[in-house]
Amino acid sequence: MIKRGQCSNSPSKCSNAANGTLLAYAGTNSICPECGAPLALVAGEGNASAQPSTPPPVNTQRQAPPPVQDYDDDYEDEKPNQALEFAKMAAMFVVVAGIVFFGLRYFTSRGDNTDIGNETTNQISVGQMSVTDINPNLIANSVSIIDVKASPAESAQSLGKIGAGVGVEINGKVNVDGIDWYRILVPNQSGQTGYVKVTDVMPLDGGSLLTNQVTTTPVVSEVSEIPETIFYISGDKANIRDQAGLNGKKVAEMLRGDTLSASATRTVDGKTWYRVNLPSGGQGWISSSLLSITPVAATPESAAPKSSTISEGSNVVFTFDKVKVRQSPDAAATIDTDETQKGMVVLVDEVQSSGGSTWYHVHSNRFNIDGWVDAKSVKQVEN
Repeated sequence: MIKRGQCSNSPSKCSNAANGTLLAYAGTNSICPECGAPLALVAGEGNASAQPSTPPPVNTQRQAPPPVQDYDDDYEDEKPNQALEFAKMAAMFVVVAGIVFFGLRYFTSRGDNTDIGNETTNQISVGQMSVTDINPNLIANSVSIIDVKASPAESAQSLGKIGAGVGVEINGKVNVDGIDWYRILVPNQSGQTGYVKVTDVMPLDGGSLLTNQVTTTPVVSEVSEIPETIFYISGDKANIRDQAGLNGKKVAEMLRGDTLSASATRTVDGKTWYRVNLPSGGQGWISSSLLSITPVAATPESAAPKSSTISEGSNVVFTFDKVKVRQSPDAAATIDTDETQKGMVVLVDEVQSSGGSTWYHVHSNRFNIDGWVDAKSVKQVEN
């Protein structure tokens, strides 16, 4: 016989439960076709379990089956699936947001580390130091083949090499771990910047960095009185200064063959100067390199040195390699060194004319140069 059951849901949730509709019952898995709630078996109505007049004895040794679940008024079959979908969407949002956040952090960090040399501010941080802008830019020549670095460090990536004597623009300076570096515009690289050591280049266009000379206080000895001695001017012209040394102010000018009497000496940076009596009265100081103890014939006017824009205190640059630096202003004098390179900048501290040629006494602490060079081997640095 066909068994019947009724919907176990709340009457407010299902019309079958509200009307007490009898539905086909095929076992404990039977559900209401309207709401999906389990069906409760109904006694009678042809159900086999309703035929016996006396119910079977209860087996006290077995646990009673669990009561039929009573669904409350809030039961809705779709709600668990909606909550799961919401949780999935929230988790996906968190994952995407995390990827975007850390991706931005990563690429921003990379930009901070690789954009050295493309600054938009006056100073950038380089290993706890700051690059100081040089404005206007200095023009310099490389003194040898140099390696341009992406940042001011020996271990930094190389941007390429520059040959000896190549002109570059310097627009910044920084000291890292005790080493001075210039920030330069890399030649033929459309504004790309790089770093070279200060010792790799020689600025040529003026400013305090022009000669890279180390400024030190002159070493000056005490004045030593001597018996009055007669000297003759050996150069075509000689400057008399108010104190010993090139820092002294010019107070008079003597010509070749003129006579002076000296009464004292003083040494400045290893060079001897004499205190002399001026013909017009008063005293001054003259370098011993411009004096002779034997008479010197006066220079004829036709042999007088031509005027030159290069004078004492001028900066000059070697115009070719292997310039002969001599111990005195004479083409036959002993060569002190010829280990020079084109582009080296040196300071002129004396000018003389000898044998129809103009000679400059030049020196450079950096290049260890101290001697005489022919005027044809140098040219004045243009400011």
